[in-house]
Amino acid sequence: MLAHVRRSRKKFVVPLAIGATLALSGCGASGADVSPEGQIDYACALIDDVKEKRTAPDDWGTPIGDDADPAIIQAASAAALAGAMTGGGSESSAAMGEAAMDVLQSVSRAQMESMQEGVDAFAQACSDR
Repeated sequence: MLAHVRRSRKKFVVPLAIGATLALSGCGASGADVSPEGQIDYACALIDDVKEKRTAPDDWGTPIGDDADPAIIQAASAAALAGAMTGGGSESSAAMGEAAMDVLQSVSRAQMESMQEGVDAFAQACSDR
């Protein structure tokens, strides 16, 4: 009986694994530029959106949890893409790397007053590219 259960489980698992592999292989076919330069382009687009369309960081509220403002998530994501979590990205300038570190530190320390400076410096570094 146990052998029968194992065989029937294999009959289900193998097609499921193949289907999942095929489905996931289509995820990378979107044509997105995931190169270091493409990541910096996207980081700059995120920061531009934060700067142009979002309220000031003082109005963002709590920087963590389910109620985190989307601007915080965008700013932290841009900082990560620019290498703030690894000490700098290969395509980011020194000014962008410093601004990214400032943004990430502001988020992690919940210092929204210094967030605006980081976002402004990051946006300037993007426009200087």
